[in-house]
Amino acid sequence: MRTSYGSGGIVTAVEGPVVHPAADGREYPHFTIVYVPADCFGRHTKRDRNWINECVAVHGRILKLLEANSDEVFVEPMEAARP
Repeated sequence: MRTSYGSGGIVTAVEGPVVHPAADGREYPHFTIVYVPADCFGRHTKRDRNWINECVAVHGRILKLLEANSDEVFVEPMEAARP
């Protein structure tokens, strides 16, 4: 996966959904993407993990929960590792 702001890597987990209660009483479910940089995948440690929090799925896109944030996450296929 990669982001619109230049980070990315291999997704190792998706956590959630978690519900964000807004001040207006509405509830907004969102999730967290956990990933490690592609260059250290397979030999990564806990210190290599990164999180993208407050993600929402909108019409096939992965965006941030708050409208004022234009960040987007893109899922990209990758070649399978050779044995």
